[in-house]
Amino acid sequence: MSLTSTPKEVNSSRIWLGGLVTIVLSVIGNLILLRVANLLVTIPPEFAPLGPLRISLFTVVFLLGAIIVYALLAARSKHPIRTYQRIGWLFLIVSFIPDIAMLFVNFMPGATVTAVIILMLTHLVPGLIALYLLPYMTRPK
Repeated sequence: MSLTSTPKEVNSSRIWLGGLVTIVLSVIGNLILLRVANLLVTIPPEFAPLGPLRISLFTVVFLLGAIIVYALLAARSKHPIRTYQRIGWLFLIVSFIPDIAMLFVNFMPGATVTAVIILMLTHLVPGLIALYLLPYMTRPK
């Protein structure tokens, strides 16, 4: 038995600041993505999931969930960053399933391949920010 403790991977006091930065950068990143996409391709106006307000709202809500999971793992897991990133990648991949399903089930008007790819990118932008920036910002200095 060792008398030295292992250093903590996460500075828990920085989680909420890191989370706020993650949310703000993710919303900005998604709004920039939507703007660029609208300049480069035609997105059917009836494709509601790509509305700026809707994308921003869903980004905030799902990132709040990710930040809570991260905080819980930081408090309870031996390797919180690795565990968080594994869970996060799994959730990110699963989040693509409903998007892809839109191409095969006619429940969302205007679901073209281009629109669905852009929607998937709006998952990827905050996903990458949350999976890598949040842990970076909360590592002990």
